[in-house]
Amino acid sequence: AQVRAAHYRALQPAQVGAHQRPHGADVQAAFAHSARTEARQDGGESELILKSHSAEETRRIGASLARQLRANDVVLLLGDMGAGKSELTRGIARGLGVTGYVTSPTFTILQVHEEGRLPLYHFDWYRLESAEELYELAMDEYLQNGGVAVVEWPCRAPEAVPACRLEVEITPLGDTDRALRFTPVGG
Repeated sequence: AQVRAAHYRALQPAQVGAHQRPHGADVQAAFAHSARTEARQDGGESELILKSHSAEETRRIGASLARQLRANDVVLLLGDMGAGKSELTRGIARGLGVTGYVTSPTFTILQVHEEGRLPLYHFDWYRLESAEELYELAMDEYLQNGGVAVVEWPCRAPEAVPACRLEVEITPLGDTDRALRFTPVGG
């Protein structure tokens, strides 16, 4: 099975960014009051933009996204060093039920977390020279291995990127503020 872009197109702010507010306040109202969300459809592809004001909020967005993910979904994280890719991944891990500490696999390329609702395959391709390294180690097989694959630095091996995926571009807006743009590709 492949990532179903239509599935991602259907995500609404309350689903993706449904972070808990104190006393269970309505998430839609929380986004609306601070103008933190915007949805667009350009050229047939939908995108959703959420704004986060802290690392904790970024993790909550990730946890909310995780509740929508299914087996064999691939999430590509785009953004500069320090943008918040690992924080979002920690949230995805929590949303999948991973209880251990989640670090960026910068030196190992892949960390596997199997204790959640679905396995989490957390890639960091920053140190790759080419996709050949993935193929030689058979790590590309984890992209469609029944779990959720989250890939940091996919630009380092673009030929290994699946045609169907969810791209999340994280842009720093200040010290702690981030814009997260969710774009489904393929499908």
